[in-house]
Amino acid sequence: LIPRISFQGHVIANEPCVAMLLSHVARAPPELNLAEVCHAAGANIVGLQVQSVARGRAIRGEIVGYAGRLGEGQLRDELLSLTSCLAVQETIASSSDNEPCWQVRI
Repeated sequence: LIPRISFQGHVIANEPCVAMLLSHVARAPPELNLAEVCHAAGANIVGLQVQSVARGRAIRGEIVGYAGRLGEGQLRDELLSLTSCLAVQETIASSSDNEPCWQVRI
């Protein structure tokens, strides 16, 4: 957890006050492969709410099923055809054939 502390000034009954907000942001370690964790969870992952931030906007969805491994059948080509974002295409093209892929309803 990474602590985040912020301060904001307020005037209450003509007296200056400072509000302090402490929150925490959870960051997964870089070696954690969330797709593998989800794959191990099997059907329990269906219904999980997910979010992706691309080009500065958030896209939200829900996992509805398991699509297979990226190298199976035409899955990689299908995913490449769904995006025009060069960074996403490069990520898909360079990912391992063993990368699990999930079906997400947006």
